[in-house]
Amino acid sequence: MFRILVVSDGAKSAEELSSTLTRRGYSCSLTTDIQNIAQRITDFAPDLILLAGSHPGIKERATLIKRDTALPVMAVVAIDRLNEADSQLDPV
Repeated sequence: MFRILVVSDGAKSAEELSSTLTRRGYSCSLTTDIQNIAQRITDFAPDLILLAGSHPGIKERATLIKRDTALPVMAVVAIDRLNEADSQLDPV
């Protein structure tokens, strides 16, 4: 089974995302503990890491995780204000 680690800032949308993926047959684990992400990656052994939320540092976190692991990382960003769209949609 494909394993997805959802890393979130605590947003309800991340819980919904994790729940939806689980219903679609993926094995998901949700964490808000970015400080211990390396241990969580080791424990869960995901095939993909999804960074979900609206926090401003999501791109930086994705870059750090990609640098430290060989795992694919995808940032799922919630944009609250239209003028933030350009800076948040740059690929990681």
